[in-house]
Amino acid sequence: MIYRALADLGIGNKVVKMGDIFPGGWLKPSAAEILEKKDKIAPANLPPVEIMPRLKASAEKLSQAGIVTVGDYLEAEVTYIARSTGETEPVIRQIKTELYAMFSAKLKGG
Repeated sequence: MIYRALADLGIGNKVVKMGDIFPGGWLKPSAAEILEKKDKIAPANLPPVEIMPRLKASAEKLSQAGIVTVGDYLEAEVTYIARSTGETEPVIRQIKTELYAMFSAKLKGG
């Protein structure tokens, strides 16, 4: 699952700013549950890959591989996406970097 930080967080040696999206794998399941209950994180609502210009051409192959949303794409292993689409691993890593930047939002503190 991809989460959105609703507050600035320190996760291990990483700092996640409020509004950023990040992979749920960075958290222990018990920590994710606690942070959700405290409204510090929420599941990120990410669009289908087919509407993303960078992914539109590969949308059918991605769908066949079970990658339907941007969240699925961000969670999938680079090698799996490469095998599924024929895209190179460096390009996939770049697209992931762009997607993380695109969907991280500057949120106003409460």
